[in-house]
Order: sequence, then C-alpha cells, then structure tokens
Amino acid sequence: MKKVVIVAGGTGGHIYPAIAIAEVLRQDVEVLFVTQKGRSTELLKKEGYKPFTLSLERWKRKVFSSNTLKVVFLNIVALFKSFFFLRKEKSSVVVGMGGFVSFPTIFASWLLSIPILICEQNAVFGLANRILSRFSKEIALSYEETLSLPRNKKTALTGNPVRRKIGKVSKKDAIFYFGLDPNKKTILITGGSQGAVSINKAVFEIVSELSSFQIFWITGEADYPYVKQRVQSKDNVRIFTFIYEMEMVYGAADLVISRAGATALAEISKCGLPAILIPYPHAIDDHQLENARRYENGVVIEEKELAAERLLSAILKMKDKERMPDQKDSTQNLVSLIFSYVS
Repeated sequence: MKKVVIVAGGTGGHIYPAIAIAEVLRQDVEVLFVTQKGRSTELLKKEGYKPFTLSLERWKRKVFSSNTLKVVFLNIVALFKSFFFLRKEKSSVVVGMGGFVSFPTIFASWLLSIPILICEQNAVFGLANRILSRFSKEIALSYEETLSLPRNKKTALTGNPVRRKIGKVSKKDAIFYFGLDPNKKTILITGGSQGAVSINKAVFEIVSELSSFQIFWITGEADYPYVKQRVQSKDNVRIFTFIYEMEMVYGAADLVISRAGATALAEISKCGLPAILIPYPHAIDDHQLENARRYENGVVIEEKELAAERLLSAILKMKDKERMPDQKDSTQNLVSLIFSYVS
C-alpha cells in the first residue's frame, strides 16, 4: 500500500487539519504522522494513530537567545531520526502542515528526493513555510489572498481542512446531548487550546449580564481554577479546560467568541456560525487579524480595544444572526492535491 507522511505538531491548530485529511486519505493509502512530543501526540493517539515523535523546542527568534544552541542540537538529532524513518517507510509524498516541527522532516524529505507539499493555513504566509517552500513541489493555500507569498512557487487554493464530524451535528441532537434548553441561545467562548486570559477577563466582567444565555466556556488550563471558582454558582455556565467533542459544541452554539486561529476559523466557517473574533495580538505577522478580517459572518474586536462593555454590545448585536455554512469541501480539495503526488 502507498504511504503518505503528514508532519504536524504544536497545538490543535496544526493537528486537527492533519487529522481531517488523514480521515479521507487512509481509505486508499497508509497515513503516517510525524509530530513532537506533547499534546499533539495525545490527540493523534486518541484518534487511533501511532505517531513517530521528535523532541523539539520552539526557537525564540533571537540568535543569541538562551535556547538557540538547544534548538539547533534538537533539530540536528530530529533530522537524522526523520531521515532514517522516511528511508525505512518509503513514503510517496510528505505533507507539511507548517510550524517549527516541520523543519527536520521536510529537509530530510528533500535529501531523499521525496515530493513535498506545504500547507499554509493562515492569511499570512508563515516564516517556517517561507523557508520550507524552497524545498516543496507545491503550496496549498487556505485563502485566495495570502500575504507574503513567495514568488514563482506553484500554489493551489484548497481551503483549510476540517474533520468530517464538524458541521454535521444538528442543533436538535446537540441540545439533547448536553441537556440544554431549546428556547435559549447558546454561546461558545474559546481562546484556543491554550486559552486566552484577556477574553476570560472580559467575559468574567459581563457573565452576570448573560443569564439569559447558555454558555460553554473553554478557559484553557491556566485560568480554569480561577474561573471555575468564581462562576460555579451560575447554572447557565459550563466551564471546561478543553473539549474533544467540538462537533457537538458547534452544533449547540448560536454564537462563538473566539481567537482567530486558522483552524478555529475553518471550523466556525464550516458550521456557518456568527462569531465575535478577538485575534491574538502577538501572533507572528499579525496573521490572526488578517484571518479574522476575511470571515464574513463575524465582527472583529482587536485586543487593544477589548472592553467588557464593547464585548457585551457585540454579543447583543450578533445573538440573532443566522448561520451561513461554508459549502466548499476543503478537505477533499487538499486530498485530491495530495493524491496527484502519490505514485
């Protein structure tokens, strides 16, 4: 059986699109994952995969930073491990989902003359992909207007893949699953897999004024104890550090308050949910702001302008907005592109 290697790591933002394409690919080819040790490994194992793991660390982007030598050493070790792994598996193509975890495996693929496909999920072409694109055959884009694209590289507009379950759960089934009141609006609040302190603080200030709503509040691990302690008496609020069954939550939600990571936006878009987007202000090249500006069924509040009163006003303004589901099949688009390199 032909083999496809997918390189993805870090947060769910890279892993979930990788899982989405693997769900379709593995019907016809064997799918192997390369990732870093940590949460990404846990997510892949939960989906039934046995990933090949590398020990890596994010570079602080300063030549003389304290972790520079460690990052260089870890990448050299990971390069050798990737080289022998790929030579053993004889993959037809290697798909890089972006991020620093891609470096050693993509470079090893190039050394072995294995075709490389790079996926850019954001509206701004990332630094890692700018470097890795030199070795790639083609770049799969999520946005038609992608800033900082390298010149003279072959590109294909595929969209950002989402898992098959996303957007498939009906409102009725989700309400039954969670035991919700069908006559009340439901708000999903999430700051991404790591949580968002600024969003949590703003919501905390207005949560008493949201008593007419049912709320799913994903705080992240750091803020969970504090938020849980302060709002546990409110029957309309459910607090989580992380939710695996996001397809059910999206099915129940009428409005989302979220960061603007590429994967979160792709999932929100697939469900067509109205959204209040608060981009992470320190994202590289401000790519979350560019992502948010491209979402049609939402409003954008930059973090420097985030205040409890403004957030409450946006909620009241958006609460009756209708869903506008995205009809394109981004996952199949990317899978078809990958198959064009499978030989």
